[in-house]
Amino acid sequence: MIRLPRSPYPARELAGFAWRMWAGAPTPELKAGALDAEVVLAAEAPVTARVVVLGDVMPLMWRRLEVAADVAAAIGRADHVVANLEGVFTDAPWFPFLQKHLPSVLDRLAALAPPSRWVLGVANNHAPDYGPQAFEATLRRLEAGGFAHVGATARPRVTLRPGVTVTAWTEWANGPAPMVARRDPGAPAEPGVHLAFPHWGHELERRPRAGQRARVPPGYALVAGHHSHLPQPLERLDDGRVVAWSLGNFATEVKLRDMGEGALLELSLTEVDGAPALARVALRELRLDRGGPRVCRVRFAAGGAA
Repeated sequence: MIRLPRSPYPARELAGFAWRMWAGAPTPELKAGALDAEVVLAAEAPVTARVVVLGDVMPLMWRRLEVAADVAAAIGRADHVVANLEGVFTDAPWFPFLQKHLPSVLDRLAALAPPSRWVLGVANNHAPDYGPQAFEATLRRLEAGGFAHVGATARPRVTLRPGVTVTAWTEWANGPAPMVARRDPGAPAEPGVHLAFPHWGHELERRPRAGQRARVPPGYALVAGHHSHLPQPLERLDDGRVVAWSLGNFATEVKLRDMGEGALLELSLTEVDGAPALARVALRELRLDRGGPRVCRVRFAAGGAA
């Protein structure tokens, strides 16, 4: 039995989202590349590793994922690639507003980087769409394909390499989700580069609200969020922490204009006093072109090499 879709939002929030999504009030477009930004923390330090962080991998269904050569190169040269897998794998029938992937999406990701380099976040509001059995089956499929995952209750954090971790949780859930991490377990105490990867904020908004700013989790070198489906700014806070408020979408079948934006975040790591440290963080806006039949083409918004 398929559950009817549920919204995690209070009535006013749901009404605002519905208006922006369907009632002919799309979010104003940005000038291409307006959010492109760089934070340099150790300009002369040698780079020891690269991590690319992407936003929401939404279901593609029967669309092909075509990635422009310079975007593919940025992903391919990374030692680790982190992205949010929005939805689950299930044999249950598709139902409107429920997020169901076809297994072929993993082939499309593997064409960009080997599965062993990927860490897919599973903590998001659509994780419980088809119930806990579908969620657990999704974890098994990822593991069988060689993809690491993060954000289940039993695995809110993974280690990418010594001293480098990713921690994922979701502030939103479309139904009961005891199998999904729902809060920050706290940053690791040991020195290193610790990345928070929360599903937070508000859909189809270009900037974080004041309440979200008050919830920036402490202890992490960098926070890279998702859920808004639109990219939001990269910012260095007064205490030195770096926040990419939202990375928008990386792939989707949905043709609505507001679903066609994302960002690629590249972290260059170095070593300080024997522990990993951030040397550079760069954000590049992405555009998702879905005008052609059965294709989602991802390119840098402003063009050029990363």
